[in-house]
Amino acid sequence: MRKVNIFASSVIILITMSFDVAIAHRGRTNSQGCHNHRRTNTYHCHGGSSGSGSSGSGSSRGSSGSSSRGSSGSGSSGSGSSRGSSGRPLTIANLESCNVSLKLGDTGEAVGQVQKYLAKLNYLPSNSPDGIFGSQTNAAVLKYQKDKNLTIDGVVGCGTFSSLKKDVSNLQLSNLPTCNVKPGSVYDGDTLRVFCNGQELKIRFACIDAPETKQVGGIEARDHLRSLLSNSNNQVKVNAITTDRYDRTVAELFFLRGNDWQLVQEYQARDGMVWGYDRYKSDCPSWEAIATAQQKAQAANRGLWAGNPTPPWEWRRSN
Repeated sequence: MRKVNIFASSVIILITMSFDVAIAHRGRTNSQGCHNHRRTNTYHCHGGSSGSGSSGSGSSRGSSGSSSRGSSGSGSSGSGSSRGSSGRPLTIANLESCNVSLKLGDTGEAVGQVQKYLAKLNYLPSNSPDGIFGSQTNAAVLKYQKDKNLTIDGVVGCGTFSSLKKDVSNLQLSNLPTCNVKPGSVYDGDTLRVFCNGQELKIRFACIDAPETKQVGGIEARDHLRSLLSNSNNQVKVNAITTDRYDRTVAELFFLRGNDWQLVQEYQARDGMVWGYDRYKSDCPSWEAIATAQQKAQAANRGLWAGNPTPPWEWRRSN
């Protein structure tokens, strides 16, 4: 009798286990052998899953770990790439230098900058920049290229990027006042006085820090600035950003070069005359352009970068 009871108990246990397994795995699996567990409301896989694992949110993930759910808005449904076909990073500097181009599925800072430009020109919603070259961004690029008589391929190379940058700059500049530089007021490479709408303003350049005039490179930075302004008949456009503790207007300045207004600070950085002042980059709308220009100057050993310069903020602390 005891053997019969043991046998009966074993049969009951086996039946119960089989029933639990049947309940737990009821329902069809997908091509990866995965399905939603109805009782626990979780997603899991069977049959040698490679560890793509369960997701509490219920979204399917492949072996790479990337979600199979498509991205909305300006995003991309693919995993994307932060490097171009050449293997170079998709940075703004590489895009401006024609070393890389951007296409559907790419990601990174350069994509985000393109989206910002497209948004400013009303080709994308203002809240869309996310650094992902998705279908919405692709459609915006195609429309922009068509409107500007560019090659309509949806690829952002240095030509399309340069056109975007110029259009955004012209749009912003059209609303800025044109001011006259006060004669004799260019004291160094990052301060001067201007007359705007009958008012005299003392300007401290945003984005950059120039060597002091008693410092190595200081006189060169001042004379370089004077030369830029002279070529513009000492007229500038002033994008006032804030006021510093000395009651100076911190601003971006633009000078006329040919038929286009160009950012003074970008040319100063490009020619190796100043440092990008990253301590105050939050007050610099054109920080990416300044940083890129400085990187190019450093790579070419131009201006200050031909030697071993001391940053002005360090020089001021000891002098």
